[in-house]
Amino acid sequence: MEFLGLTPWEWLLPLIIGIVAGLGTNAVAIWMLFHPYRPVYAGPVRVLPMGAIPKEIDRIAKRIGETVGKELLTPEDIARTLSSASFRGRFDEVLRGALQAAIDRELPALRELVTPDQAAQLQEVLDRLLEKLLQGIRIYLASPEFELRVRRLARGIATDFRGNHVGMVLTPELHADILRAARELWESVRESDEMRRVIAEALDRFIANLIVSEKPLRSYVPTGAVNLGEAVVAQYLPILLERLGQVLDDPATRLRLQETLRRFVDRFLEEQQTWKRIVGRLVVTERTLSQTVAAIEQGGVEEISGLLRAPEVQARVAAAVNDGVEEVLNRPVRRLLGELTPERADRLRNVLVERVLYLLQHPTTEQFIVGRLDALLTAAEEKTVEELLELLGQKRAAAFPGALAGWIVETLRGARTNAVVERTLAHQTSWMMSVPIGRVGQYLPPDAAQRGEDLLFDPLWSFIQKRVPVAVAGLPIARMVEEKLKGFPIEQVEALIWRVSRNELVLIIYLGGFLGALIGSLMLLTSSVAAGLVATGFFLLVSFVFLSLKA
Repeated sequence: MEFLGLTPWEWLLPLIIGIVAGLGTNAVAIWMLFHPYRPVYAGPVRVLPMGAIPKEIDRIAKRIGETVGKELLTPEDIARTLSSASFRGRFDEVLRGALQAAIDRELPALRELVTPDQAAQLQEVLDRLLEKLLQGIRIYLASPEFELRVRRLARGIATDFRGNHVGMVLTPELHADILRAARELWESVRESDEMRRVIAEALDRFIANLIVSEKPLRSYVPTGAVNLGEAVVAQYLPILLERLGQVLDDPATRLRLQETLRRFVDRFLEEQQTWKRIVGRLVVTERTLSQTVAAIEQGGVEEISGLLRAPEVQARVAAAVNDGVEEVLNRPVRRLLGELTPERADRLRNVLVERVLYLLQHPTTEQFIVGRLDALLTAAEEKTVEELLELLGQKRAAAFPGALAGWIVETLRGARTNAVVERTLAHQTSWMMSVPIGRVGQYLPPDAAQRGEDLLFDPLWSFIQKRVPVAVAGLPIARMVEEKLKGFPIEQVEALIWRVSRNELVLIIYLGGFLGALIGSLMLLTSSVAAGLVATGFFLLVSFVFLSLKA
């Protein structure tokens, strides 16, 4: 069957040849833009040359760099972009997010943020900073400005709070905190070696002065203790004498009295001559001793007991005891102690130290001290500051602010405070670098983000507007783009081009097919003019429609 003078085979063969040739030619052309990446050789003969883009990548990179640097990314374009309102909004948004992220970030210890070498260097820097801080504290505490400020503060407090109740400041929570702190302080002090050393040194000085002192014992005994002793003697001596009289009624006492009389008679007779001892033994027999004790039991005990209960005897005995006590109190201490050897002094010191420490470490002592402090604070809560100052007297109350300020200044300037501050700050860098920092925002006020924005954003924006365009103008953008493209792997360049221009590259391949079809249609003219014109018109129409749809 023929159509326009040609069989189907005569129609299809030129068209198929043209379409396959067009599609294959354009597909191979596009493939050879990238492939092969390197020339292909069969021995010494080059079979396939390097692809167009890999071969000309240096020239392509240079042209692209020049185009970008001179036409696409000029300093004027950068300045115009940086000064736009949209960029300012984006700039503020990014900075705000970065600032908030920095505030909310949980930071570990400094030692975990740096390397070991950096940590050692940082610790040295912190040590020097702490030394400078300690030096600055010393200079400030020794300055007249510090003393003037403390005295002014003390006067202000004494004037402003004079009419206020202490309970306004001494709240129940503060009251409990003071008692807890006092209890903890007492526990730490009483168990410390420092307390033992202080007590031992104080007793050493006391004993050294005591063994050579010519002062009477009275000067070392409180007056209240002497009066208390005299009152105790006056109250309990009559009872003692009465009990002594009752002792004579005891059978065991009578037996001991009989034995005492026997020993006395034996010693007496042994001192006499022989004939007197014989006569004495005949006269003073066991029966005689028993009768003597019985006679004492019948009448002597009552008389002795009555004698001991007599007010005159009790008064004389009490007076004698008091005189003896007064005599002891008036004697020099050195005479009472006698020759105190170093060994005895050490033993005395050790015993006193142990007794004093036992007294201080006893729970009753702590209860007494904390209880007295509790009572004192409770009583002070109901009084005003002025009432408390009146307890000191008018002159002392007037001088109290100055004395308090002087005590504070002297204490803070003293060697002990200096030592405490030095021990507190010394070698703390290791601890500082090992403690987790935590969330940064917890060290800042609630409006820290807004303050940071007000403080930083406008200066940073002004800096960018002034400095960045000038800095960019001096950058070799063309060379930077060229070097970047040269260092880009050709495989990634191919993938990038296909990802961006896949539709266009495929369209080129299709256009090769349409072009081959037109060439096949023109080949039909050699066999039939009418068939060639119909095929050419048909493929021109199809090509136009296809390009219109793809555009």
